[in-house]
Amino acid sequence: MGTYTTAFNYATGTGTNNLFSFTTDASANGTGSLVNIQTGTSSTVSPLRVRAGSTEALTVNSSGNVGIGTTGPGAKLEVA
Repeated sequence: MGTYTTAFNYATGTGTNNLFSFTTDASANGTGSLVNIQTGTSSTVSPLRVRAGSTEALTVNSSGNVGIGTTGPGAKLEVA
């Protein structure tokens, strides 16, 4: 299995529309998730990282720790 990288650059467009929008209606039900981000059991890859430019906003590491303002949270929630 190979490694695939997809780059997407939203360089054009100055409107007020969202680049991505995940929505459901009031009749949706079930036990699933609207968005599921999951890594392999022994993976060391962080499943989620959000940055604003070069500023770290939110990180969820492979241990499930959540960091705000840090890429290396050492507790369930770490705010820097």
